[in-house]
Amino acid sequence: MNLFSQFRKFFLIISLVFCLGIFAAFTAEVSLAQTQIATTMNRVEATTKNVEGKVQETLGNVTGNKKDQFMGKAKQAESKVRNAVEDIKDATRQQQLKAATKKIEAKTEKAIDNSIVNPNYLPSGKTNDIKSESRNPANKMKEEVRNTFK
Repeated sequence: MNLFSQFRKFFLIISLVFCLGIFAAFTAEVSLAQTQIATTMNRVEATTKNVEGKVQETLGNVTGNKKDQFMGKAKQAESKVRNAVEDIKDATRQQQLKAATKKIEAKTEKAIDNSIVNPNYLPSGKTNDIKSESRNPANKMKEEVRNTFK
């Protein structure tokens, strides 16, 4: 019976870790989708600015207006800067995502190892709390018996 309860605890812990992993992956996917939408919108704005700059530069070339030529080139340069910023943001997000994934994997492996080594293992260090709680009723019972025979 004791072996059965140890297996049950082990599989319960494994299933909880698995569920937490799925939850973390799902929330990461939602966050990633929102981030990708924002990135796409920023890139669309940059592309729009680039097209606007090319049109203004071409108009300046046709009319001979130096100000329009300059402003068109400035808008194109701004578009390049915006795209470069988005490239940097994407690279940073990828690094953060990789680091978070490795951290989750490490915590999962540690929880599995702890549950194998210590069958009474509970996540978040609750094992000692439960042991002390289970000893308290026994201590109280001993005190009551002593008090009865005094």
